[in-house]
Amino acid sequence: MVLNNGLEKIGRAAFDGCSSLVNITLPSTVASIGVAVFFGCDILMEVVLNEGLKHIGEFAFAQCRSLEGIFIPSSVTGIGDNAFSKCSGLSEVILHEGLQRIGAGAFDCCSSLERITIPTSKIAVGIAAFNGCIKLREIVCIEGLPGINDYTFDGCPTLERITFPNLSSRLEDIIQGWASGCTEQGTTMYESR
Repeated sequence: MVLNNGLEKIGRAAFDGCSSLVNITLPSTVASIGVAVFFGCDILMEVVLNEGLKHIGEFAFAQCRSLEGIFIPSSVTGIGDNAFSKCSGLSEVILHEGLQRIGAGAFDCCSSLERITIPTSKIAVGIAAFNGCIKLREIVCIEGLPGINDYTFDGCPTLERITFPNLSSRLEDIIQGWASGCTEQGTTMYESR
């Protein structure tokens, strides 16, 4: 499905539970995706978000179990709470500069997610944003440590590597405390570039 140019906002629960929606392309004129717009669209596999989009609302794509990847355009400044929670097929998320906030539980229980790259230290990452991402193995922070809250990576038993640029030894001690309990085998590596 391709939505026409001129559309500026997609309102609350507009496609909630739509059982036949497989793909959707949003035009660059859409600035906001409302609350629970695509909630529970079980067979939604492909979403094309274009530059111009600024905000992805709470629960916008929650429980879209067939969604495999999402490219968040650089124009997006906020991802709402639980926006992609329980997207169990989601294995790849591409975030870009411009993003300022990842909401609480935004990627909660995305059980296929393996790697996340956080592009800037200016992102505030909400409570339990990546909680329960049981296959998450690597986190790469391009510009440094973002603002991270409690339980951000709780329930991520396969987390092996967190890469930050140029960390001091004091900051490494803080990070080790922050990520304690993330691995089953105790092999978490903290790498400073």
